[in-house]
Amino acid sequence: MTNLFDDLVARYGLTMTPKQASELLQCHPTHIRVMCASGELPAVKIGDRWHVLTAKLAVMLEGGEQ
Repeated sequence: MTNLFDDLVARYGLTMTPKQASELLQCHPTHIRVMCASGELPAVKIGDRWHVLTAKLAVMLEGGEQ
């Protein structure tokens, strides 16, 4: 059985868009952007776009460190 990290990377790659993260977390993409900007969600901003870090999100979802 694969772990959550492997499943998420296979589906989204190393980063995901706020829209993809919002579908996974079942919230609005704007909320994801706010979480990224506040540092609550591990992400990097390249230009004017947020990229959620898949590995860090998998750790958070598994109950690990933020």
